[in-house]
Amino acid sequence: MRLGAGLVLIVLVLLWSGVESQLTLDACYGVSVCPKIVGSVEATLSSMNISSTLQNLTDVTALLPVLYNGLFSTLSPFGFNVGLGYPDNSFVYIQRCSPYTSDCAVVDPNPYVFEVVAPQIYGDSNTRYWGVRFDNYSRPTVDILNPDYTDSDPYYCTARPWFNSTSWSPSYLFINTNAESRSYVNIINNGIRIFSDRVPEEPCGPCYARSPCVGLAGFIAGSAPLYNWQIINNNSTRILTMMQYMLKSYLQEWQIQYTINSIAVAFNATNDTYILTDCQATTASSPECRIAPYLFEARNTRVYGDDHLHAYAVDVNGNVLSTSPRDELVSYNPQVRPWYMRADGWSDNFATINVNSNTSTPILSRGYSRWFYNGVALCLANPSQICPGDIISKRNVVLDQGNVATSSASKRMSLFNLM
Repeated sequence: MRLGAGLVLIVLVLLWSGVESQLTLDACYGVSVCPKIVGSVEATLSSMNISSTLQNLTDVTALLPVLYNGLFSTLSPFGFNVGLGYPDNSFVYIQRCSPYTSDCAVVDPNPYVFEVVAPQIYGDSNTRYWGVRFDNYSRPTVDILNPDYTDSDPYYCTARPWFNSTSWSPSYLFINTNAESRSYVNIINNGIRIFSDRVPEEPCGPCYARSPCVGLAGFIAGSAPLYNWQIINNNSTRILTMMQYMLKSYLQEWQIQYTINSIAVAFNATNDTYILTDCQATTASSPECRIAPYLFEARNTRVYGDDHLHAYAVDVNGNVLSTSPRDELVSYNPQVRPWYMRADGWSDNFATINVNSNTSTPILSRGYSRWFYNGVALCLANPSQICPGDIISKRNVVLDQGNVATSSASKRMSLFNLM
């Protein structure tokens, strides 16, 4: 009898494990950003007269901004891709380059790839790839007559698991990478499918998804290039315009004071970097934070003639209180920083200069970065925004230059040497 009872118990445990796993899975997909992306594209297409197939290049170019805007409609770091599949195997698709796909290898170093299969236009079912470029106003563009690469293997979207699904598809593996995913699918007029894939890194809970850093970094990534485009040689006035834009974004557009420490933007062609810190939300060891509520730091070799950060004390109205910027006398290269190399998502936890007086361990922070077409935007979360369950360890608490953080508070370091 005891053996029988034991078997029953084992069966019940296994059954509950399966139910628990399914509940966890349902919770993950219930908070996914994919339905929102698909819904945004569907809302735009409802006002357009799209045919049941891709008939000409005008059809293709008209869909690029629709898909791009849909992908960014949620300002979420987990918006990975969105596309349309047609009953005749026409296919149009945009995706953010990531480890989950090998498609971007043919359009490197562009951060997005646009893909088209159009039997009616090209007379075959091969996939054509374009790296997505941007004009001076951040609008996505491609040279539609000249794809960057054409795959010799045909692609039939109607044979993919997502095409024959509604709502969430069954689980399947990404081509060439074996990462498991599911797609969210809506069917619209003429049997056209709109789909978006959930990436495995998307969290099941809403903690980081609802952080103001996600929206703010996305906003900066979409707008900052317009300001940087106007910064010319020896034009410090334009640098202060960038500062005022970042301060306005922080204070007025999002109303999230004290929930983040810093925002930053870095440009990969020049390594120009601009950082705004809320002195009231951090203990950054800088003279500027002793006399002003905000610290603005700029690295621009064309204006300053060096690769250092130059610091300004700034009031709430964007007025510079220290007329001559302080040169920090330390070379700054954003491209070696963890938040830059981990762009498009949350960084690992790392130590700020604050130490918990009760545990003698460093207080953690975490940054959310977002790629744009020629750089990275960053939002550094206030320690209060760290999600419950994050664990501090010697693996993920790392100071600048790879030195593991210690419990000593005697070594005061600039916040930006930790970023």
